[in-house]
Amino acid sequence: MVTLHTVSALHSNVLEWSGYLSEELWNIVIAMEQLKNVGTSQSQAPSSAVLMQQSLNKLTGQVEWIVVRQDDPEDGEGQNHLFGSSAEEVSEALTMTTFLDMLNDAPRNRAYRLAIQKAVKGAHHVLDIGAGTGLLSMMAWRSMCEEGRISEEMGSITACESFLPMFKLARKVLRANKVGAGVRLIHKRSDEMEVGIDMHCRADVLISEILDSELLGEGLIPSLRHAHQNLLTKNARCVPHTATVYAQLVECEHLWKCHDLPGVESQLVDGVVLASRDYNQFRGRAAAMHVDPLASEMQLLSEPFEVFTFELSKAPDESGQRQHSVLITNSGRAHALVSWWVLQLDIEGEIFYSTAPNWIKNPSANVKAETIPQTEWCEHWKQMVWILPGKGLMLYSGNEVVVTASHDAVSVSYNVTDPVGSYMHKDVVPKDNVDCPVLFEASMSPDRIGILGHEPWRRSVKSAVEIALRCLKTSLCVVVDDSLLVTMMAASVRANVQVVAMFPGSAVGQEYVDDISRTLGQNVANIKVMNKIATPLSLEVLGVRKIDLLMAEPYYTSCSRMLPWRLLRFWYERTQLSPLLSDNVKLVPCRASLRGVAVHMPDLWKSRRFIKDVEGFDHRLVNSVFGACGELPSLHEVPILPFAVWQCGRYEELTDVFTVIEFDFSYPLRTMEGVIEAAVQRAGQCHGIVLWMDWSLDPEGSYVLSTGPAGGRPTYWKQGVKLLRSPVEVGVKGLQLQSTLSPSDSSNELPVNSVVEVTGHFDSRTGDLKVTTFFA
Repeated sequence: MVTLHTVSALHSNVLEWSGYLSEELWNIVIAMEQLKNVGTSQSQAPSSAVLMQQSLNKLTGQVEWIVVRQDDPEDGEGQNHLFGSSAEEVSEALTMTTFLDMLNDAPRNRAYRLAIQKAVKGAHHVLDIGAGTGLLSMMAWRSMCEEGRISEEMGSITACESFLPMFKLARKVLRANKVGAGVRLIHKRSDEMEVGIDMHCRADVLISEILDSELLGEGLIPSLRHAHQNLLTKNARCVPHTATVYAQLVECEHLWKCHDLPGVESQLVDGVVLASRDYNQFRGRAAAMHVDPLASEMQLLSEPFEVFTFELSKAPDESGQRQHSVLITNSGRAHALVSWWVLQLDIEGEIFYSTAPNWIKNPSANVKAETIPQTEWCEHWKQMVWILPGKGLMLYSGNEVVVTASHDAVSVSYNVTDPVGSYMHKDVVPKDNVDCPVLFEASMSPDRIGILGHEPWRRSVKSAVEIALRCLKTSLCVVVDDSLLVTMMAASVRANVQVVAMFPGSAVGQEYVDDISRTLGQNVANIKVMNKIATPLSLEVLGVRKIDLLMAEPYYTSCSRMLPWRLLRFWYERTQLSPLLSDNVKLVPCRASLRGVAVHMPDLWKSRRFIKDVEGFDHRLVNSVFGACGELPSLHEVPILPFAVWQCGRYEELTDVFTVIEFDFSYPLRTMEGVIEAAVQRAGQCHGIVLWMDWSLDPEGSYVLSTGPAGGRPTYWKQGVKLLRSPVEVGVKGLQLQSTLSPSDSSNELPVNSVVEVTGHFDSRTGDLKVTTFFA
C-alpha cells in the first residue's frame, strides 16, 4: 500500500531524496508537489480566498503560477481547503498513485478484514495510522458494532490521515457508509497527535498499512515507535502483528545492464565513454519492480533466507544488523539480491500476506505454505532488487557467502562477502577516494542506466549525429535536453564542433563532462555545460553564432516518470529557438510518430477497475478521483497513465502496430490530430491501447529510437496505457484469426469488432494528448 503518512515530511526535500525514494513513493511526492500551495495553511486561510498555486507546465518544463479558489462547495462544511475547488485538479495527481490498485487487491483486503475482526474483540479504542479512504477503520467499526462495543463509554476508533485530498475523500467515504461518529478522522500525522487532544485515551489496538515494497520506506519504524510510546497501551494488539523480510541471490543479465555501465561499455565498440571511473566507487540504487517477468532469464543461486523479522506489537528498534551464512545452490555470477516480505497479521499465526515472486512456493520457511495464499498481480507492492556492484560476484555451488543485512529507521541495506572479500554495499561513497566525482548514476534510475548502455540505441544516436555533421566544416551544436549520450556522441564525431549542453534537470556538470572528454582523447569537441532550460538562449550567450545542429535524445530528467509524449518538449524548444537557428539547421530528431497497439492486459485492467464496494463498504466515490476504468459516467474520461507494460502482468497484442499522429519538427509547434483504423489480428478481449513515441533521428528514417513495448519483453522505457471503460471482445471468432477459444465455442460465430479506430488529438498549448477508440 502507498499512504501519505510520512511523505509530508519528505516532499519539501524532493531533490535531496531523489536518489533513494521508491517509485511508489516518488509518485506520491510528485502528487504532493503538484498540489502544494505556497504561503498559507489550513488554519490561516480566509473563507473563499483566492490563492496562487505552483504548477508545472508539462510542455515547457517551467514552473508557473495559477489562481485557485480556497473553498470547496462540494464538501458542504464551509471549511477552507488548500488544493483548489476542482476535483479534476486533485484527481490528475492522484491517478498517478496506487490507491486504486490497493483497493482492488482482494487478498490484501480479505486478510486485513479477518485479522481486524480478531484483534478488536473486547477492544475499547482502536487507532488507524494512515487511514487512506478509511477502509481499515470501517472494518474495525463494523466488527465493534457487531459486538455492541461502539459507544462513548465502551469503544471508539480514531484515524489519522495527513494528505489533505485523501483526508477529504475518506471523510466522504465514511459518510457514504453511514459510519457517523463511529470513526473520528484527524487531519494529522500520527506523530503530531496527542492523547487528551486528538484521542480521549490511549488505544489498545493499532491498525495500519504504512508499508512500501521495501517495507520500511514509508516510515513504519518511527511511526510505530512514536505510537507505542505515546498513543498505545502497554500490551496493545497490532495489525499486522509481525513483518519478515526475505531475500535470495540471483543471476540476471538484464539487471546487470541496469547498473554496470562501465562493464557494458567495455564490451561496446563505439569508442564513447559515459562512465570513466571504477563503478564500484559510486552509489548504487535499489529498485522496486516485478521480477516474475525476468524469471526465464534469471538463475536462482541460493535458497531464500530470512533477513529481518520486525515485531510490530512492540516498538521496533531504530536500527539493527544481522549476519547470514548463505549456502550457494547453483554456480553463477550474482548480479542482484531480490527481497520481499511476509506479513503475519494476527497473533495466532493464521492470517498472512506475501509479496514474494511467483517462483516462491513457500514464502516463509517457518510457516506452512498452504496458510499463505498466492497473491494476485498488483501494482502497489512489488519486489525489491538490490544490485551488486560492477560485474557482480562469481559464486560456486556448495560454497557459502556472508550476507550482512542492516537497517535504519527507513531503509535496509546489504553487504555480500565471499571468502576473498568481494562485497556489495548500498548508498555508500568511499571516503578514501576524495577526487571521485559524484557520478550521475547516483540520481539515475536503473532503466536510464540500461538505456545508456543499450548498444542499438547508442549506435543509432552516433550514426545520426555523424550524418548531420558530415557536410559541416565547423558547427555549433546545442543539446537542449539532459542527454549526456547525445552530447558525448557529438563530441566524439568531430573535433572542430562546439557543443553547448543545456542539461536543464540533470546533476551532470562541467567538471564531469571535462573528465569524460579527457578519456576520449585530445581531439574532442569543446563542450560547454549550462545547466538551464534552453529557451532563454541568445546570440550573445552563443558567441554571436547561430545554431547549426539542434539535438536531443530526447530525454528530460523531469519527464522520466511521465507519459512518452511529454518529450515533445523538444518541439516546443525548437520553436522558441527559431530566431537562433541557421538557415540550414539540422534537427536531431527531425520527426516523431505517436504509435500504438490494441492489447489484452487483464491484470492491469483488473487493478484499475471501477470499485463498487470493498469488503462490503461502498467505495464508488473514489473512482472518478483515482481515474478508474469501468462504469464511470460519460463525463469522466479514463486517464492515460505511464506504465512499463512488461511489468504489468499478462500482455498480448491484438493488432499490428499502427501510427496515430506524425510530428514534423521542421515546422513550428502546432496542434495535431490523427485517425487510424487497425484490423484485429487475434481474437480475444481488448482492455486498452498502448501508446508510445518513435523518434526519427535522420530525414530518411534509417535511425529510429523506439520506446515501444517490444511485444511485452523487458525494456528500459515506459509507455502510455489508455484503458477502456469496459473490456471489448474483438476479432473474427472461429475463422482465419488465431483465437484462444475452443472450436466448439467459436463455431458459427459472426465477426465481432474486427476493426479498431483510434483518434488522437495533441494540444500544443498544454502538451496533452486525448485518445478515443471505436470498435466496428
